[in-house]
Amino acid sequence: MTANVKPSGLLGQILVLVLLGALFGFAANVAQDADFGPVVDGPKAATGEDLDSILATSTADGASAETKSLPMLEPQKVDFMTVMAKMFGQPRVTMIDARDPGTYENGHIQGAINLDGEELTQDPNFGGEVLNGIPKDQVLLVYCSGGDCDLSIRVARILLARGFSHVYVYEGGYSEWHQEGAPTSRGNNP
Repeated sequence: MTANVKPSGLLGQILVLVLLGALFGFAANVAQDADFGPVVDGPKAATGEDLDSILATSTADGASAETKSLPMLEPQKVDFMTVMAKMFGQPRVTMIDARDPGTYENGHIQGAINLDGEELTQDPNFGGEVLNGIPKDQVLLVYCSGGDCDLSIRVARILLARGFSHVYVYEGGYSEWHQEGAPTSRGNNP
């Protein structure tokens, strides 16, 4: 005699819920490993082609031309070689030192302006006098001390939220720049 046992009632519902939970858990793990959209952990590395196409939108007199690229959702990382080869000294690039004014005055990347990142992260309206004269499509390169300093990333995200469309982070920061013997300045002028 064989009994035909079908899961029913409460036991059947529990079994269905367990199977659905396992299925959703598996799908979440797969989705977490895939690259679906903006980065939440930190900025991605910029490719040379991305930067070339953005910088190529300058006119002959150095003025900004209308860019056709979409605004960034997250700042992108650039390394020392990219900064030196493609960004340093370019009229289309504004370098922003996110360290405090005293540290900036003791030494900064030549041509960089100071925007105190700690003040900016505490007061989102801070920095208007510095930022008001910068076009929203200007390429911004933000740096801090380098190494474990994440201030440049936080400032870059605020700048994106304020409507700047091309924001990059130089993670090596001032320490790497100085160590490489690249041009620096002292005082409160860029």
